[in-house]
Amino acid sequence: MAWSYLVVCVCDFIIFPAVNAAAFAVSHQPYQEWHPLTLQGGGLYHIAMGAIVGVTSWQRTREKMAAFDNNDDRHN
Repeated sequence: MAWSYLVVCVCDFIIFPAVNAAAFAVSHQPYQEWHPLTLQGGGLYHIAMGAIVGVTSWQRTREKMAAFDNNDDRHN
C-alpha cells in the first residue's frame, strides 16, 4: 500500500505536471497549470492513505515486537 501511495504521489506531483508543461509548450497554447488530483476534496486522499499506512506500520511493529518477546521467552 505504501509503494502504491508513493507511485501516486510521484505521478501527481512530479511526472504529470512535467508532462502537462511539455504538452502546452509543444502545442503553443496558453499554459494552464496542473492541479494535483489527490488534493481535490481537501486532500482527503492523503489523510486516508496516511491513516492506512500509519496504522498498518504500527500494527506490524507490534507483531514483530510480540514475536521477538516470544522468541526471547523460549530461550530463557
